[in-house]
Amino acid sequence: MQANKVLLAMLLAVCAGPVLAQGVPTSFQGKWVSNATATAPKAAQLNAMCSGQVHSEDASSLDIDANSLTYNTIGSTTTADNLHFNTRGAARLAGTARVNVMYEDESTEPARQGNFQLSLRSDGSLEGRADWLNGTAVFARCAR
Repeated sequence: MQANKVLLAMLLAVCAGPVLAQGVPTSFQGKWVSNATATAPKAAQLNAMCSGQVHSEDASSLDIDANSLTYNTIGSTTTADNLHFNTRGAARLAGTARVNVMYEDESTEPARQGNFQLSLRSDGSLEGRADWLNGTAVFARCAR
C-alpha cells in the first residue's frame, strides 16, 4: 500500500510540472494576405499581393510561424510573440500574446499584452480578430 502512495505521489509531481509551450499548428503557418475587405483576395490580386507588387493602404500580410505572428501594413509592422493559447486546434486558435509595433519611421509603441483569435474558414481563408489587426481581417494563403 505504501508503494502505491509513493508511486501516486511521483506521478502527481511529474504531472504538476510546468506545461511546455506548444507552437502554432502547421495548418496556420505560412504567409497570408488581405485587402481590407470581408472576403479574401481573388486569384489575380492574391498573386500580386503575395509577390509584393501591391502597395496600398488596404493591403496587408500576416506571416505565421511556429512561435509568432507578424502583421505588415504599408506603415507598420506588428509582431505578436510569447503566445499563450486558450484554444488550440487544427482550425481555431485563440489566446494572448506580447505585441510589439514598429512604424515606418522606426518609432515603436511600448510592448503590451493583446488578445487574438484565428480561424480557418471552410473556403481556405483565415479570419483574424485582434485589436492589432485593426479589428477583423480575412486573409488568403500565399503559395508555399
